[in-house]
Amino acid sequence: MRPPEHDTLAGQALRQSVRAALRMPAALARRIFGEPPRNDRGAPLDFQTHLLLRIMEQAGAPDLHEVGPEEARQIYDRANRLFDLDPLSMHSVEDITIPGPAGDLPGRIYRPRKGALPGCVFFHGGGFVIGSHDSYEGFCSALAKGADCAVISVGYRLAPECPFPAAIVDCRAGFEWVREQSRELGLMGEQIVVAGDSAGGNLATVVCQQQAEEGRPLPAHQLLIYPKTDYGEAFQSRKLFAQGFLLTQDMIDWFNHCYGADDDDPRCSPNRYDDLSILPPATVITAGFDPLRDEGETYAQRMAQAGVDVTYHCCDRLIHGFITQGGVVDAAAAAVADLAEEFGRCLRAEMPKRRESR
Repeated sequence: MRPPEHDTLAGQALRQSVRAALRMPAALARRIFGEPPRNDRGAPLDFQTHLLLRIMEQAGAPDLHEVGPEEARQIYDRANRLFDLDPLSMHSVEDITIPGPAGDLPGRIYRPRKGALPGCVFFHGGGFVIGSHDSYEGFCSALAKGADCAVISVGYRLAPECPFPAAIVDCRAGFEWVREQSRELGLMGEQIVVAGDSAGGNLATVVCQQQAEEGRPLPAHQLLIYPKTDYGEAFQSRKLFAQGFLLTQDMIDWFNHCYGADDDDPRCSPNRYDDLSILPPATVITAGFDPLRDEGETYAQRMAQAGVDVTYHCCDRLIHGFITQGGVVDAAAAAVADLAEEFGRCLRAEMPKRRESR
C-alpha cells in the first residue's frame, strides 16, 4: 500500500495523525508500545522514533525489497515527503538540467539568500535503487539555510536498470558541471563541496577518491551522512540492527544485488581505498541504531588516521534515514539543524585555508 501524496488532503491528514500519535502522553504510549530499546552503547532509542517504528509495524508498512523497484520508489518518495521537514523559505529554488554522460540529469538549486555562496552538490540516498531529488526538499532547504550555502541536488541513474558504476559516473559529471559553471551559477568557485546520505554518502566520497586518483580538482569538503562505506565486511552494527530499525539487512542485500558491484572494488566500498590521505576534509554523521553505523565510524577513523581533517558525530538515539523524518520526529529535526550548523562552520573554516593555499 502506497502512502498518499503529501500535498493531498489524505496526505496532510496522515501527517497530522502521525505527529499527534508521536506526541501522545508518555505514560499511555509506554502502555501501548512499551519502553524503547537501548543499543550496545547504552543509549535509548529516541521515544518518538520508537513510536514511529512501532506504528509503522502495526500498520503493515510494506518491505521495500518485496515490492520491486518501481513500487519501492513511489513508496519511498511519498513517505519522505510526508515525514520530512516542511521546505524552508528560500531566496530561490530552481530546477535545472545537468548534462550527463548518458543523457541529461535532473537537478535543483536551493539558494537561501542573494550573493555568491559556497555550493554543496548533494547526492540523495536510497541504496542506489530508490530516491530522487524530490525526496529531499525539506532537508535540502534546511541544509542550505543552516549552513548558508547553495545546495545543488543532483539526480543520477538508478539500479537495477542502470547498475554500478552508472551512479558514480553521473555524480562525477554533476560535480564537474557545477564546478565548471560555478560563476554562472553564482557560486564561490573554490568552495564547491559534496554531500550525501547513505548511498549518496558513498557516492560523495567516491567522487572525491576518483577525482584525486585522476588528478582532477577535489571538492573542498565532504559531508557524509550515515554513509555506506563497505559492502563486504561484517560490522557488528549490521547484526545488532538487522531488523526493526527501518533499514533492514534484507533491504541492504536487495540494494546490493540490484547495484551489482564487487565488494572489493573501492568504488563500491570506499573504506577499502588504499590512500585516504588524499581526500578533502570531511564531516561524518552516523546514527546509533543504524546497521551502517560502524562502517561510517570506521571510515571516519581511517580518514583521521591518514591525516584528513575529520569532524565526526554519532546521533546516538536515532536511526538510519533520520534526516527525512524531521517533520514528525523532534529529535530528527534538531539533529538536522545541528548538522547543518556544524557543516556551515566547517565550510567557513575552510575558506581562509583555501585562499592562503592559492
